[in-house]
Amino acid sequence: MKLSTTDIEAPVAAPGTPEPCSGSELTKTETRASGFDCSIPLWRKWTIVFAASWATMAATFSSTSLLSAADEIAKDFQTTTAAVNLSTGGLLLVMGTSSLIWGPVGVVSSLL
Repeated sequence: MKLSTTDIEAPVAAPGTPEPCSGSELTKTETRASGFDCSIPLWRKWTIVFAASWATMAATFSSTSLLSAADEIAKDFQTTTAAVNLSTGGLLLVMGTSSLIWGPVGVVSSLL
């Protein structure tokens, strides 16, 4: 017996699940947040993205500002300039590669 797509019943939403935006057809798997997409205005979404992006850029700029003061920092902590530059470079490397870890973790946690 061969089943067609018309033989399969559509899943029923759990009680309390928000309705999707009116007029939209879901073509992908619905996530928990997909029902709330139309309730947030576009300007607010852009503001959130801008604030998060600015905070990330400020963290990178603040860590690279240590490079110009490496001599003074090395004297204060009684170490070499190379050690200060290496630790700053290590911080930037970890900041750059952390998305390789947290990206998949975020996807897995949203599936649970």
